[in-house]
Amino acid sequence: MGATLDDRVDALYNAGLAVKDRFKEVRDISVKEGVPIKTFEWTWSMFTEYLERETFEIWGEHLDLVADPGRDGGRNYRFREPYGIACLFTPYNSPLALGILSITSSILAGNATILKPPSKVPLSTILLTQVFSETFTEHGLPRAMIQALTGGGKKMMRRFMSDPAVGAIVWYGDSDTGINLWSQAVTNRIQMAPELAGSDPCLVWGRDVDLEFAAKMIVKGRYLGSGQACMAVKRLLVQEELHDELVRLIVEEAERLKVGRPSDKEVSLPPVGLTALYLLIDQLKDALSKGAKVETGGYRCDYLGERDPAGLFFKPTVLTNASLDMRVMQEEVFAPALPVRGVRSVDEAIEIANMSRFGLRSSIFTDDADVRMRWIKGVEAGGVTVGQDHLYFDPHMPHLGGYKDSGIIGGKYFPEMLTRMKYVHVGPDVEFE
Repeated sequence: MGATLDDRVDALYNAGLAVKDRFKEVRDISVKEGVPIKTFEWTWSMFTEYLERETFEIWGEHLDLVADPGRDGGRNYRFREPYGIACLFTPYNSPLALGILSITSSILAGNATILKPPSKVPLSTILLTQVFSETFTEHGLPRAMIQALTGGGKKMMRRFMSDPAVGAIVWYGDSDTGINLWSQAVTNRIQMAPELAGSDPCLVWGRDVDLEFAAKMIVKGRYLGSGQACMAVKRLLVQEELHDELVRLIVEEAERLKVGRPSDKEVSLPPVGLTALYLLIDQLKDALSKGAKVETGGYRCDYLGERDPAGLFFKPTVLTNASLDMRVMQEEVFAPALPVRGVRSVDEAIEIANMSRFGLRSSIFTDDADVRMRWIKGVEAGGVTVGQDHLYFDPHMPHLGGYKDSGIIGGKYFPEMLTRMKYVHVGPDVEFE
């Protein structure tokens, strides 16, 4: 693309400043797209860190030229090159946060970038594209480095998959569709960077563990955005001796959450997408038929929180007596429901955690250092948070990928995924700069 890595860092940093200057406009559009103000504020505080110069410099280190001595006295070089054109499909459940992450990663990697906004909530992605494009032009970069293209997702995916100019595709969504797309991408010689489904386990263990703190973090990690996140606490495993007290605390926290209009500053829970809503209803019917107990929630409601069989909201739900044959323990639950299961040993907890076909992220709250390390080493997941919010993000951390049907490759930095490595060996008698 002609622009150096330093050029791209400067342009991205200034684009980030421009995005921050338009805070009110970004917030208002996000709220109109259904994001509660509370959720927007969390997203903004967390993901605007990804617009800092330090972040781009950290990521840039993964793209820099690396030189090592050769066995023959020459030099070995490694560096990363862009794919050329990267097409990014931002998801409806987090268009702002994942839009920022995808855009900055692709541009830093050196790709010309096309964004496909989510069809039902496209405006925040379009606004981001506009701000980045205008800033790039002001700093001497091609305006066409970033463009937004609206339209039907399936039709556009077919178009991108068949275009020999497209080198990489970023896609967020369910694992069955994502793995099928991944297979098509390999056939078409396209790099696929998928962020797929999850059924993340969380373990609470230990005589002196802070249960109140754990309950607050678990409730946030399960119910933020009405649970419509691939990376969220979706199965809670708890030491049997702690089970009843932890459930009591979680129920208290969950019942404080308010459904309602996104513009209400007290609201935490937005409407649930219809596909996820109907799936949750079926999953709960299955769980109840197999002996699950509803500790709180368990029903559809209107925006006032009143029970409504046609409501688009869902009361935050806690299920106990969760058995391993229940769908809520086997499938992704993309809605505000949390199954809880007591465990007698750490080995049992790890075994249950790994029974899932998914392996996106996991978390643990414990006061036992040995248990902590056994969980970290034993759980099959791309990432682990320890004594912290399950949804914790940090520019210094890898932010893509999981194990098994959550992504196969494990944790990865996005800019790495959107570049390919080239290696060069230079003999000892060759001048090379």
